[in-house]
Amino acid sequence: MNKSKTTETEQIGGDVYTMAEAARLKGVSYHTVSRAVRRGKLPAQRLGRMALISTEDLREWRPMRERAPRKYRRREPNPEAAPVLLDLASGERVDLANRLATMYEMVHAAASSESLADFLGLAADRFASALGLKRVAIWRLDDENENLGMRVASYGPPISMVPGSAWVEIHEELKAAYDLTEPTIVANAGMALNMPDEDLLDVEDIFVAPLKVGDRRLGAVMGDRSGEPLAPTADQMAFARNLAGITAMAIDRARLTDRARLEGDRLAAVMDSVDEAVVIRDSEGQVVLANESARALLGLRPGAREASFRNASGAPVALEATPTYEALRGVAVESEALMVTDPEGAEIPVSFDAEPLSGPDGIVAGVVTVGRRLERMPEAGQSAPRAEVWSRA
Repeated sequence: MNKSKTTETEQIGGDVYTMAEAARLKGVSYHTVSRAVRRGKLPAQRLGRMALISTEDLREWRPMRERAPRKYRRREPNPEAAPVLLDLASGERVDLANRLATMYEMVHAAASSESLADFLGLAADRFASALGLKRVAIWRLDDENENLGMRVASYGPPISMVPGSAWVEIHEELKAAYDLTEPTIVANAGMALNMPDEDLLDVEDIFVAPLKVGDRRLGAVMGDRSGEPLAPTADQMAFARNLAGITAMAIDRARLTDRARLEGDRLAAVMDSVDEAVVIRDSEGQVVLANESARALLGLRPGAREASFRNASGAPVALEATPTYEALRGVAVESEALMVTDPEGAEIPVSFDAEPLSGPDGIVAGVVTVGRRLERMPEAGQSAPRAEVWSRA
């Protein structure tokens, strides 16, 4: 046995090595070690983002130096390579840091403006990382029909032959998943879920986590290790429960946002069908919603010139003195006639009504203004016809 070989064998004790130290000890590049780990030729265990190689595996590994780039072939094994000094506490700290980072990432993604599809793709990946899963599927129940499930995200190859849109009552594994109250490891999945063998694709143990907000079922997460046993720790299952909670809240938030957008579209369609100019503003006077008549009359389109106002005597009226801003100060205005000069320069007599909108605390939270065109401007001191305010229950 030559000297370098003896030194290398003696240096590898009962410790573990990072890929960088393994490269020094073997006399190869870091990329050679990394490639061997990725291809499964050099076994490694993950601790956070570190890949740790055992002494026995490193001793057995024989890198192909003649295939390495020429500049790396003359490297000699370095007996000064030091093993990683790890203890249980340091490993737990790394795991905790990784979990906190993942939780922060998930919460931030759930609260951001990114699409639900992008978030669920991230969630599937993080479930896989948290539990060492090779396949993950996230199912969501249809908002209008709880008996219809849709696979909305996945990680790795398919788990079963169940189509991407399936009736829950027909597919036992979906019904069982949605009925759970806590994340669970289901052993012998085919038998436990009463599924035919041909529907499952090499599934033995399967991880299942219901997605719920309160008592409302939203979906489920399922995953496995392609037929290998599943034995997550209590900490891993607790972490998976937290991930499931964040995922459920993101789905619920998207559901409420979609519903609010739909209601807003419906309200906008109703408002656009009304001849009167209708504008809803917040407590700062910013436009929340305006129909087509209001946008044309008052110049509420991007780049358009704002309308100007005059009273019955012909005197200019500042924006702060218009009915809208009177209502923002808590004063309801009925049938106030103003001459409006629209963005095209046309002068149009308009009767305005403005009603303050009060919040639960009684403070003005906004205002609704309705403007109705008049045939002529009334004389000073005369009141204009009251504009009709259309409302929906």
